[in-house]
Amino acid sequence: ISKATVSVLYWFSYTISCLLTYLKRTMDRIIELAMSQSWIYNQSWEDPTVDIKHFKIGKGDRICMLTTGGDNVLDYLVEDPEYIDSFDMNEHQNYLLDMKLALVKALDYEDCFAVLARQDYDVFLKNYSAIRKHLTDESRAWWDANKANLKNWHLSGSCKYAAKTAVAILYMLGCKNMLDEFQKMKNPTIEEQRKIYSKYRSRVQFAAGLGQSAISALIGCVGVPQRQYRMYDSKENFLPDLLDYLCNDTLLFHENYFYSSYLADGWTEECCPRYLKKEHFQQVKQRALEGRVKIITSTLAEGVVSPAARGNYTRFVLLDHQDWLPEELIVKTWNTLAKVGAKDTKERPLVGWRSFGYLPFGCLSNLKYHVKAQIGRKEPNEFSDRVGMYNGLFCAELPTVEEAPVLLNEPSWKMSFWRKLKTFADMTLAPVTTVLSRSHSDFLDSFYAKQAENYDAYRAHMLHGKRDAMWSTPWNSKPKRVLLFGGGTGDALEYIRDQVKDFEEVVVLDLCGPLLKEAEKRASKYGWKNVKIVQGDATDPELLTAGSFDVVISTYVFTMIPDWKKAMDVAWSYVAPNGYLSVADFTTNPKDQSRFFSFFWRTCFSFDHVNLNSAHHEHIRSLGTPCAFRIEEGDFPFIPMLTCPYYYAVQQKCGKKDD
Repeated sequence: ISKATVSVLYWFSYTISCLLTYLKRTMDRIIELAMSQSWIYNQSWEDPTVDIKHFKIGKGDRICMLTTGGDNVLDYLVEDPEYIDSFDMNEHQNYLLDMKLALVKALDYEDCFAVLARQDYDVFLKNYSAIRKHLTDESRAWWDANKANLKNWHLSGSCKYAAKTAVAILYMLGCKNMLDEFQKMKNPTIEEQRKIYSKYRSRVQFAAGLGQSAISALIGCVGVPQRQYRMYDSKENFLPDLLDYLCNDTLLFHENYFYSSYLADGWTEECCPRYLKKEHFQQVKQRALEGRVKIITSTLAEGVVSPAARGNYTRFVLLDHQDWLPEELIVKTWNTLAKVGAKDTKERPLVGWRSFGYLPFGCLSNLKYHVKAQIGRKEPNEFSDRVGMYNGLFCAELPTVEEAPVLLNEPSWKMSFWRKLKTFADMTLAPVTTVLSRSHSDFLDSFYAKQAENYDAYRAHMLHGKRDAMWSTPWNSKPKRVLLFGGGTGDALEYIRDQVKDFEEVVVLDLCGPLLKEAEKRASKYGWKNVKIVQGDATDPELLTAGSFDVVISTYVFTMIPDWKKAMDVAWSYVAPNGYLSVADFTTNPKDQSRFFSFFWRTCFSFDHVNLNSAHHEHIRSLGTPCAFRIEEGDFPFIPMLTCPYYYAVQQKCGKKDD
């Protein structure tokens, strides 16, 4: 292949990759734009029946939760809690909940049902003067100017676009008759609905296939950021599996009010949220009038410690909120929640949440779980709900402030533009300057000799997984011995700078001499007498004692080791029983990348002896018990718009320590 051809292919692939990256980022911007203009969710998308059961929500609870569509706030009032504080950073979601509350407070059952279930706008306008008296000042001002949002509120918010598109595709493929047959069942049963569905299943699955091909780009329209969508390992079958589940295991028009509102343009007395059921309405109305619900516009972490919050909570319902957050913010949120949990109860407060992934988060591995379950979709189980979109359900005891996930330091890497540019040039020219290296050790010494001094500051802008892996590690497990496997300069220790002195021993193991010299300088700078520097081959299992480290950290190491599988197994052998291995590295992502772009990234990195391979994280995840795993994308200095996949994972070695 000529140099000209290679050059054309490079710039073509670079341009396409930039466009795809821009598209994904644009979809996340859609969420931000939608939040600034209106609500995203017109209704709550978590099934309160399942949450109440597994989060043990009941009489007298003091609940801290997120607003979203607001329906679950009203549903929980049926359980007779002492109070509910509802938080959302999107003021429009709170305006929507405030309106639903005002409707319940101001109207009798028939009129309230007419407005919220049947979307009777005339009834709403007729009673608006009475309704608005129950709104907060900010909410009242907004609704005075936006009353028309109640005309068709079941198809409002940014998620309406996805709903309209899905229904239109089903109609175009001749599935309207199926929906009509579902709706007209006289004595509805799952068995009867399954028989009807079997006649149309091929059409429905074809529609699901069409939607699946575009879901990655359009998922932002339903308020799902790319970060959350990437959490699901089997997302290539998400829509087909979801539609099979909904049609085979839920009565779409007779009990599943989450979807019937879109399919039937509203709710019926048979199929609606509990707070709109006649037998519960007066209770909900009375408790709403007593002021049991308080709405606070704020992030959760800031809101719960604000003067407006009532605190002393016995239950926290986080919905899927944590899927949106990096591990750092999850740690900070839990430290804040630990301060506002109830202190006057015999039992610890409970925290419940859902996730698009199967695993909880690494930093939460050391909690006391009451529920840690996969939600069945292909094979329904006790955790399955009427929504069918989430994959994990979790409920854990709120830790005390002392037991909460450990807050780490945030290193401040200072580097001038010219030093950054010089390091970039050294890296770019490395394939030429290291061409005479005779061994892997010689290559590493030659490759890093010019970069060692600037290694930490420069790579902080490209090795994004290192930060994620450090925050994801459950440091509240109180480790005694820590190993940085392929630890280089020991820069990872900056994140746990305040904890290093409390460990019995910290070992920094690496093959590269220039990088280890920087690690020695760091240990000397902080006066860490318990930090030991070891130079050696990571594939040598005799360097250190097997099973002797409570935490082993290895970031951006295995892609540079030819015998990577042996190195992983050696790293795992060093982990003590009940200890943790935290790993981060560049990777390919066959489920989200085309073969062309996987080839592109593998080729680019291979010039620096960095070998990308999705088999790396597959092997890591086969070791021990998985605590956390995510694939993200990160950018690079001086390379605009281009991002490469990276992963971080936490695995625990279960077993008993020797006495």
